Amino acid sequence: MENKTIAVVTGASSGIGREFFLALQDKAPHLQEIWVVARNEKKLQELCSLTSIPVRIFALDLSLSQSVTELENAFKSEQPQIEYLICASGFGRFCAVEEDDTATLENMIDLNCKSIVSLTKAAAPFMKKGGAMLLVASVAALQPTPYIATYAASKAFVLSYGRAFNRELQATRGARCMCVCPFWTKTAFFDRA
Repeated sequence: MENKTIAVVTGASSGIGREFFLALQDKAPHLQEIWVVARNEKKLQELCSLTSIPVRIFALDLSLSQSVTELENAFKSEQPQIEYLICASGFGRFCAVEEDDTATLENMIDLNCKSIVSLTKAAAPFMKKGGAMLLVASVAALQPTPYIATYAASKAFVLSYGRAFNRELQATRGARCMCVCPFWTKTAFFDRA
């Protein structure tokens, strides 16, 4: 029996992640399952009624390494063919570095950077030839941005990492890794920032 062809969408409960989830209905109706990841389980469950494609819910905080390990274990157990890995989880805060909380800044780095590295590494062996990883960076990745310095630096990391990992992924898996750098977009991001 052939392994399931899936998409994985992090940050799927709202904003850009949710929009990517919705786009999969038209762009990839052949998917056998969509795995959605975010902290808010209730919002993830609401996605099930928006598609005819089966949805598997992972209510996880990806800033915690054990959450990425849970996804990695699911990959190893299910052995899926991942056609799309869309990494849209992330957050930022408008605040001067000196005035911000160190734990919050470190949590931002854990989610915006460390989880990207861990998740793309975990997913790579299961990427379908011709598949794609899409990493949501930001226009902030392209310039230093005072009063949101850690966020901008974390997105610069995502952009640099994604561009380099693209070459490796093409060579080893015949898949691509692309970065999306949206301008300011009206999402729940601003409620938290």
